[in-house]
Amino acid sequence: ANIRSTTAFLANPRTSAFPTYVSSSRRNDIAHFVTLPDGGGGGNAGESGERISVTETVYSGPQDAPVVQLYTKHGCTLCDKVSDVLRSVRNSHPHTLEAVDITDDDKKDLYDKYKYDIPVLHLDGKYWVKHRLTSDAAIEALVAAKAGKFEEQAGEPDAGAMERKQAERQG
Repeated sequence: ANIRSTTAFLANPRTSAFPTYVSSSRRNDIAHFVTLPDGGGGGNAGESGERISVTETVYSGPQDAPVVQLYTKHGCTLCDKVSDVLRSVRNSHPHTLEAVDITDDDKKDLYDKYKYDIPVLHLDGKYWVKHRLTSDAAIEALVAAKAGKFEEQAGEPDAGAMERKQAERQG
């Protein structure tokens, strides 16, 4: 099949405040739109332009259960998939799930670190994983955390530090 792909940046049709990344594949005439918030940590607006925060305790496990922090923002579909995986193991491996919206005004430091990498997960306050999660990986980490043996994983993203290093090299 003849496939033609194009990408472009244009004004967000809803807010006109933030750029929208467009990826279009001509195979099925489907365009994918992703809004990229500004570097100030904002840009999390709903259809009517109001600010939407997704920070909340999604569900609670027993008091001694591991706590998973899901760093996310409104409209993050990969975050929804990770949340679905965690929900699927919730009964067999109880835990608490807390969503932390990186675009909240008081979370600018988290936005600076994770803006290109959500979803990012922490387990009991330690970096765990980014982007994707399988049921097997979730169970393995939750079992380790319950036993007090979960160790912080390597590779925690820090976009802000990377951008500062790049600016120093160019400057």
